Amino acid sequence: MNTRALLKWASSISSLALVASIFTTTVTFAVPACPKVSKNGTVKPAPTPRVNWSGCDLSSANLFGANLTMAKLSLANLSGAKLQTAILVNADLTNANLSRADLSRADLNNVTLSRANLTQANLFKANFKCTDLNDADRYCAHFDNTNFTRANLSHANLFGAQLYKDNFSGTQFIKADMRNSAIWYGKFLGTDFSGADLSKAFLAGEKMSGVIMVGAKLRNSSLYNSSLVQANLSGADLSGSEIYGSDLNRANLTRANFTGANLTKANLVSTNLTQTNFTNCHLDQANIMWAVIQGTVFKNASTVGLIQ
Repeated sequence: MNTRALLKWASSISSLALVASIFTTTVTFAVPACPKVSKNGTVKPAPTPRVNWSGCDLSSANLFGANLTMAKLSLANLSGAKLQTAILVNADLTNANLSRADLSRADLNNVTLSRANLTQANLFKANFKCTDLNDADRYCAHFDNTNFTRANLSHANLFGAQLYKDNFSGTQFIKADMRNSAIWYGKFLGTDFSGADLSKAFLAGEKMSGVIMVGAKLRNSSLYNSSLVQANLSGADLSGSEIYGSDLNRANLTRANFTGANLTKANLVSTNLTQTNFTNCHLDQANIMWAVIQGTVFKNASTVGLIQ
């Protein structure tokens, strides 16, 4: 074999060896090291910021006051976990199971909860507020297909929250701060917004029949073409709100304030309008047939084509 052939043969062998090494090299992926949860809920190792516990079983874990900033908790089982006052800023809880978890007073600033299960979770005074409200591309909290069934969000801070296709059946939003929030295609059944602040909220087209909004603040909110059949809005403040074409059939509007609101073409059939304030309100082509009108104020209201 001449020198040229020998070199060519050596080169071929080297190439084959390189290919073989590529195919035989074992590829390893980082797998989250799940902690151990004792019978009394103690977690070892202790939680730290940026920890990766994705897919881990943390049911009934005691994470009271834990700092889980930027933690990866997607697909984690946190059912029944104690997370009171925990810091979960920028944490990823996508598809996490938080059913019956106690998140009261927890800091959930900028958290991701898409498709999370919050059934019967306690979110009393939980904070969902965004730190940077000047960035148009960021929202305070974004919930996508989240299950809030019978969850307690009383006094929760949901300022500017974006809620898309979420289940709010039996959810309590009592005195929650929901200013500037937006809800699309939500499911409402026995939802309680009593005393909540929904000023400048976007609720257009929502089907909210039977919701409880006693004493709620809905100033300058968008409720056009929404369904509020048999809703309880007694004492609510809807001044300046856009309620064009909405269905409020048989709703309780006792002492509600609609000053300057637009109720054009709204259905107010059989509603209770006792001491309701329609000052400077647009009631053009609205229908108030069989409504209870007692002490109702229509001062300077526009009533062109009003059906009564």
